[in-house]
Amino acid sequence: MKTAIPSRVLVVLAVTAMLVVVLSIHAIKAYDIELPIEPPAVLPGLNAFIDPDPVQFAEHTYRADGLVENNPDGSHSIFDLIDRAQAAWKEKLERASTTLPEAVTEYKRRYKRDPPKGFDVWWNWARQHDVQLPDEYDQIYHDLEPFWGIEPKSLLATREKLEGTGPSYTLGKVDDGKLGIFNTSLSPSSAGHFLKAAKTIIALLADIEDLLPPFRAVVSGYDHANKLSDYYVERAARQAAAEKRVIKSKDLPRGNSTGWLSACGPNSPARNGSIDVEGDLPPKTTAGPTFIYDHKLAMDPCLHPRHFWQHSQFIWKGQGPEPQHEMVPMFSYSSSPVHHNIRIPNMYLWVEDIMPRTNDPEWHEKIDERLVWRGSTTGTGLVLSASPSIKFRKAHRVRLVQFANDVEGFVSILPPVNTRADRVGYPMDVRKARLTPGIMDIAFAGTVDSSCKSEMCMLMGGLAFTRRQTTREAGNYKYVVDIDGNGWSGRFKRLLVSNSLVFKTTLYPEWYSGRIVPWIHYVPVQLDLSDLHDTLLFFRGIGLNAVGAHDELAREIARAGRAWSKKAWRKEDVLSYWFRWVFFSLIALLGCAQICIIARRIKFDLAPSSCPPRRQMKTTIQWILAFALTAIFVLFLSIQALKVYDIEQPPAVRSSFIDPDAVQFAEHTYRADGLVEHNPEGSHPIFDLIDRAKAAWKDKLERASTTLPEAVIEYRRRYKRDPPKGFDVWWNWAREHDVLLPDEYDQIYHDLEPFWGIEPKSLSAIRQDLEAKVESYTIGRVDWKGKLSVLNTSLTPQYAGHFLKGAKSIIALLADIEDLLPPFRAVVSPQDSPNRVSDYFVEQATRQAAAEKRVIHRKDFPKGNTTGWLSPCAPDSPARNALRDLEGHPPPKATTGHTFIYDHKLAMNPCLHPRHFWQHGLFIWPGNGPNPERDMVPEFTYSSTTFHHNIRIPVKYLWVEDIPKADNPEWDDKIDERLVWRGSVTGISQPGAEEASAVMRFRRSHRIRLVQFANDLLDSVSVLPPVNTKAERVGNPIEVHKARLNPQIMDIAFAGTGGASGACKDEFCRLMSEVAVARLQSLHQAGRYKYVIDVDGNGWSGRFKRLLVSNALVFKATLYPEWYGDRIAPWIHYVPVQASRMALLDRGLVLLLRFLQLDLSDLHDTLLFFRGLGLNAAGAHDDLAREIASAGRNWSKKIWRKEDMVSYWFRLILEYARVMSEDREGMSYKEYDLDV
Repeated sequence: MKTAIPSRVLVVLAVTAMLVVVLSIHAIKAYDIELPIEPPAVLPGLNAFIDPDPVQFAEHTYRADGLVENNPDGSHSIFDLIDRAQAAWKEKLERASTTLPEAVTEYKRRYKRDPPKGFDVWWNWARQHDVQLPDEYDQIYHDLEPFWGIEPKSLLATREKLEGTGPSYTLGKVDDGKLGIFNTSLSPSSAGHFLKAAKTIIALLADIEDLLPPFRAVVSGYDHANKLSDYYVERAARQAAAEKRVIKSKDLPRGNSTGWLSACGPNSPARNGSIDVEGDLPPKTTAGPTFIYDHKLAMDPCLHPRHFWQHSQFIWKGQGPEPQHEMVPMFSYSSSPVHHNIRIPNMYLWVEDIMPRTNDPEWHEKIDERLVWRGSTTGTGLVLSASPSIKFRKAHRVRLVQFANDVEGFVSILPPVNTRADRVGYPMDVRKARLTPGIMDIAFAGTVDSSCKSEMCMLMGGLAFTRRQTTREAGNYKYVVDIDGNGWSGRFKRLLVSNSLVFKTTLYPEWYSGRIVPWIHYVPVQLDLSDLHDTLLFFRGIGLNAVGAHDELAREIARAGRAWSKKAWRKEDVLSYWFRWVFFSLIALLGCAQICIIARRIKFDLAPSSCPPRRQMKTTIQWILAFALTAIFVLFLSIQALKVYDIEQPPAVRSSFIDPDAVQFAEHTYRADGLVEHNPEGSHPIFDLIDRAKAAWKDKLERASTTLPEAVIEYRRRYKRDPPKGFDVWWNWAREHDVLLPDEYDQIYHDLEPFWGIEPKSLSAIRQDLEAKVESYTIGRVDWKGKLSVLNTSLTPQYAGHFLKGAKSIIALLADIEDLLPPFRAVVSPQDSPNRVSDYFVEQATRQAAAEKRVIHRKDFPKGNTTGWLSPCAPDSPARNALRDLEGHPPPKATTGHTFIYDHKLAMNPCLHPRHFWQHGLFIWPGNGPNPERDMVPEFTYSSTTFHHNIRIPVKYLWVEDIPKADNPEWDDKIDERLVWRGSVTGISQPGAEEASAVMRFRRSHRIRLVQFANDLLDSVSVLPPVNTKAERVGNPIEVHKARLNPQIMDIAFAGTGGASGACKDEFCRLMSEVAVARLQSLHQAGRYKYVIDVDGNGWSGRFKRLLVSNALVFKATLYPEWYGDRIAPWIHYVPVQASRMALLDRGLVLLLRFLQLDLSDLHDTLLFFRGLGLNAAGAHDDLAREIASAGRNWSKKIWRKEDMVSYWFRLILEYARVMSEDREGMSYKEYDLDV
């Protein structure tokens, strides 16, 4: 008699069941493997009360080739794929056998035959070693099944022939002996390498050696598969196996085709397309987005003929190799769907975990949200042996690197949606230049030898190469891609344990394929990479605000992948596969199919009826659980939120008919230090800066003298004295050579003016002393008849030849005016940087004397009482007021607001900007810096600062008239919208094995900081969002994650090795391993960029001229006012950048650099003003950027010619000869009395 269950008990059971279901969703454990992934959590701002059930979605199309075709009226396909994967994985875990009888029953159900002899031994070993998923060895069945259809003697004969072919080795066990290598057919040059793998296998199997039966396995020495199947041969063998019969090898059918297509069925897409592997790539079968739902099917080239063009395994000369006309039992580390190699596990690159654990941050601690890959050019060997120039670029690794670095044109992407209650919609086109650099960091590792001229090196020249990453650096990335090399990927295990989300694209089903689930443990990617953008964007979101991101799903898959690799890919799991594989191969290859297994040894009934059912539940409880599960599922879905997907939209554009004059804007603050401080109630400051610059430049052009009398009047107005003798000769030469802006030589006046206040004989004595000092050369003319030449040198012999090249270059430059120059002697420092630090009081005394038309004797110079870098600064300057010790902390910023440069020369002055002392290599000395000069020393140098009184001169170093047109596209043809820089580590002495302070100084130098700043991904940065028109208020800054912004807008790295060779082990090399290094760029590659930055090296920048003619917009960060400073206009010809604000936070640096962290709004804000923000370039001013780039090029072509440098030298020598003369008045030009 059945007893009814009381209603109260039913309620209790129902509540209990609901709790159990809730807990099971969050923590289902089967053999301690973490499983299924929870659905995405409710995202902020979503309506939690929208029920997704009423939303009617169209179904996606699941095709027979393993791909699902996205339906725009459905939810995002990846939601569906994850759900299906969760269900499949859950089922796989739940049905896993837990007893030997269950395992035998499951084996018979799957494979329609008894397990092999020794199955019980394997089972006991596997359970003892906690091997998970004991039924999931379908790959062994798949690999060995065709051999069941071959007559055993034929199979043994085939194996014996195989042992004589190479490269291969035979692994096995004879009788009760030890595992060993019985035979090799390896070339002497490769034997050592290949046999290392064999010894690794023997060592791996040592623990089960005594449990294994005798066997012989011929193992290929290749990484890739090499036994191409003949479709008809393999089908006959499999059919015979299914029918429990065997075929002799001689009776196998012979196909009538050759090449790769031999392995494909007559009705397969590959055969139906009349494919010519040497011809053009066939079109895709669909124009819509697709994703992988069955990874093994997606690998099959017979179903996906495009694989034959897109993987190095197939890119051979001709149509491919001859297929095997028998089934060859060759074991290999990898096999493909068109090969019948028997795959075996390999411990190559296997790791249990990443150690130390500090190299493997948790998901939320990873700071780089790009997809990363570094690797070598493996997988191209067969290609290079075929047709390198064409097929090399088809190789899968080459395609990946090209794909990730292609910034030309558009890519169609499927915008990610917030919830499964959103329709996915149609793809949209996005500029690759805006998308790809910000989401992928993929390059070959290492360098290409620039001296190498082989075809291989030439092919490599067009590909992205960068420095190898350390394990710690690799651990910063959330997303990582795994791709085949010569064969299977040895790094997949390491990637899975890395706490990163692994994207895997492969041609090779691996031994663990039945034991891992795509979309649960990793993300599958098609071989042609067509789904890579969509899949990556689904997880990381799109744009700076990560719209549609599913970070929680990415984290869960990464976590599940790591858990799986730790629990199902241990050494014991590899060993278990080998254990099963040996028994399977023994039966398949020796024909022991009739061996009766363990039933006689172990007393149990194998009949299915005797096996206890896995679940027995009372009918009532079944209903309660069903109800509870349904209730929980509905409740869970009901709390999901619906957020209308909105890809980054630009701010609403105000009508272009709004009159800016009618809008009342607040004024920005123009400070005395050359910076303008932004007011959020004003228009964007850059509009104002460009307008002011245009007005000043127009005024300069309009007031330029056009006659000699006008020039003399303007000279007297500016400098309060007559021009130098020979001024008329210079004027005529300048007019004859079309020299523009003939009045703009204020830099000469500034450099020479203090020497006017020094008594001429004292000045001559100072110069004579200077000529005797080390490291200088003297050029000049002895008299009017003499030639311009090197008159004296005091150079270190080992450097003399190098330094005198500069002297010869100057003499060659001045050859055309040699006969027009007066006698003079100019002492020139050959160093790149200036060396005559001023004493403020001495320089001020000489300038004041010059203004008062008097002179000071050398012995009467005032004696300063300061030393170090502060010596040139006025007592009331910001530097003197703020600083006491340059070894301590830098002073705080003068403002917390965002600033821009309006006067570049003032912005270069460290006395006005004390932070320069901590942020430029010139000043980063031990202690407080060098002692100042007690004299004013008339020494010429290639560069000078506001701190030095060296006389600057033009030089032709790196000067170019133009760039070849083929390497210099017009603005609209430039395809890369990032700011680019490549250079070496100049600008500060490189530390060796010195004290820690030298290392710290090195890290603070300007080029190091620029590279670190551009590649810093930690935390956020405050930026001014660009606005569309002058009629809009600029507003307040916003915070943006650096990881989302910097990679998208900057491509800045040291070039080559950065100055460190591969064999270098000193402190410099260790430091260089912490910064971004990329391959040297050719002129053609550099010409692709719209934006380029120029930064100081050891001194002035020699590349500025070349950058100006490049049709790119040049950003210039410098501490050195140059000779042409009065003849060029910032915001008209280039964009000035503050040199002192390029600091960064590096987690590896000490607290001092943390203190230096700033908002960096100067470079970010300025670049974003021109290029715009986000994928849609919100607020971009491309027209203004093009205009400045064009004006800069035109200026360099008209005002920085060779003739313009000669003109400057001409004026400088006239002025210098006069100021050094004891008869200065007699050296003046007085032909006209123009004061009347």
